[in-house]
Amino acid sequence: MIISVYSPKGGVGKTTLVLSLGKLASEKLKTCVIEYDFSPGSFISLLDLERQKNILEAVNGRLDWAIQKPYKQKFDAIVGGYPDTPEYIKPDRLVELLNELDKRYDLVLIDVQPSFIEGCIDIFKKSEKIFVVIEDDFSVNARVVGNIDWARTNDFLDVNKVFYIVNKKKGPIKYINITELKFPVFYEIPYIKNIRPLYDKNFEKHSAKILEKIMPDTFDERKKFLLFRKKQKKIVGPVLDTERIEALPEIKETETKPEDIVETNDTDVIETANRIGVQNILYAPIDTENLIKTIEGVDIVYNNESEKMKNVTDKEIDCINNDSIKEVNIIQTDEGIKEILSQLQNFLKKYEETYEARIARQQEVINEKEKEIENLNREIEKYRQKEEDRKKIFLDLQRLLS
Repeated sequence: MIISVYSPKGGVGKTTLVLSLGKLASEKLKTCVIEYDFSPGSFISLLDLERQKNILEAVNGRLDWAIQKPYKQKFDAIVGGYPDTPEYIKPDRLVELLNELDKRYDLVLIDVQPSFIEGCIDIFKKSEKIFVVIEDDFSVNARVVGNIDWARTNDFLDVNKVFYIVNKKKGPIKYINITELKFPVFYEIPYIKNIRPLYDKNFEKHSAKILEKIMPDTFDERKKFLLFRKKQKKIVGPVLDTERIEALPEIKETETKPEDIVETNDTDVIETANRIGVQNILYAPIDTENLIKTIEGVDIVYNNESEKMKNVTDKEIDCINNDSIKEVNIIQTDEGIKEILSQLQNFLKKYEETYEARIARQQEVINEKEKEIENLNREIEKYRQKEEDRKKIFLDLQRLLS
C-alpha cells in the first residue's frame, strides 16, 4: 500500500506524521518512508542519514544502495537529496521505482513537498490514499483548496483519494470544508506542545489510531483479541446418583383454572396481573372512579361536629353532601382551568422569547459565514489567477525542454 502525505504549507506537521506512522507501522509491517520534498526536506537531519544516497540514485537503478536504515529504527528510508534533484528524475523511472517499492514493502509512506512538481502527479496517481495535513486556519485552508482545485481541474488528482488530517486542533472546527470543495476528515490531532519527531509519545498515540483506521485488521488490538481469544475451560458438574433419581415418583402437572373475576372497570390491573403471572384474582364490584368523585372535596368531620351530626337523618346528610360536592367541584374546576391557562401563557411567552433569540443568533452566524465565504472566494480567485500564470510558465518551460 502506498500512502502519500501532502500539505501546501510547511510547518503543519506533515513530516512528523510520516515518520511517526513509519515508526509504529514498522513494528508489524515491512515499511519504507520516502522523502519527495526538495524544499529542502528534513529527513537527513532528523534521521541522521547520508544525502548522497537519495531518491535520484534509487530512480537510476541503485535502489539497494539508496535505501538507508535509520539508527535504532525498523523502517527503511530514502531521502530527497538536493534542491535540483527533481529536474533529473524522469517520470517513467519514478513510476517504475514506486511499483518496485510497492512489491517489496507492505507499506510505503511518501512525504510530498508543498509545491506541485511533475513527480507529485505520478505519486498521487499511484497512492491508495492521499492525506492532506492542515490546520484550522483560514489562510491554510484557502491555499489547500486552491492547490487541490487546480490539480483536479487539470486531471492531476483523484479527489476520491483525498482525506484531511487536522493537526494542532484547539477547538471546534471553523474554516475546514466551508467551500464547495469538501473532503472527509480522516482524523483530528489536538494541539501538542513541543513535539519531538520520532520520540513524542503523545503524538504516537494519535498516529496509532490513524493506523488502526487505515488497517484495522493489522493494528486494531481489540479485533485481534476477539479473533484469537482463548477457549473457555469446561466446568465439570457433580456426578448424579441416577438410581436415586429414577426411584423418585413421577410428578404430573395439573392445569389450574383461574377463578372467575367479578365485574370491575379496572382492566389495567387485570392486564398487569396476567402479564406478571397472577392467576387467581378476586375483585369486589366497586367502581373506584365513582367513589373518588363522590368523596372528592368533602371535609372530614371531627369531635363536636360529629355529635351534632348524630341526630341528622341519612337523607339530610345525602342532600348536604351532594350540594357541597357540586359547589366544591365547580370552584376547583374553574381554578384549575385558570391555573393551567396561566401556565400555558407563561410557557408560550418564554418559548417565543427563546425562539426569537435563537433566530437572531442564527442570522448573525449566517451573516458572519457569508462574509467569510466572500473573503475566501476573493482569496481563491487571486490564487487561481496566480496558478494559471504559473501553469502557463510551466507549460512554456516544458516546451522549451522538449
